[in-house]
Amino acid sequence: MNNVETIKQYLVVRKDARTVTGEPVSAHKLAVMVAHASMAFLSNLVLDNEKEGHVAFDLDDDTLCWLTGIFTKVLLEAKNLHALEKVVVTAKENGLVEGKDFFCIRDNCLTELLPDDGSDRCFIAIGFRPMEVSRVKPVVKRLQLYK
Repeated sequence: MNNVETIKQYLVVRKDARTVTGEPVSAHKLAVMVAHASMAFLSNLVLDNEKEGHVAFDLDDDTLCWLTGIFTKVLLEAKNLHALEKVVVTAKENGLVEGKDFFCIRDNCLTELLPDDGSDRCFIAIGFRPMEVSRVKPVVKRLQLYK
C-alpha cells in the first residue's frame, strides 16, 4: 500500500465566476461546489458499479490509502475559465483521463451562478481522484492555494 502522506486529492475552483447579480460566488455555493468536486470520483465509481440497487467494486491502492488515512485535500484556484480549461488540457497531456482521474464540475446555473458565454452551464471546478502527489503535481504546479 502507498504512503498516506503522498496520497492527496487536489481540487481546483475557478476564482472569477460571478453570480447573476455580479457578485463573487457565495461561501455557501463555493462549499457546495468543492464538496461536489471532492465526491465526484467516488460517486462515479459507485454509479458505474451499481446493478439492481447493489454496488460492488475494488478500490485502487491510492483510493484505499486515502480513505483509510487522513483524507488530505488541497484546494487550488484557477484565475478564470481559461485557466480551468488549461488544467484539463494539461491533465490529458500528462496521461490523466477525464471521468476516471479527474472530473469537471459544471453547475446547471439554477441558483446563483451565471452561465459561461455560449453555454447554459458554468464550468466551476475540477476534482481529481486521490492519487500520488507526483502524478498530479505536474498538472497543478502553477496554481496557487485558494484564497
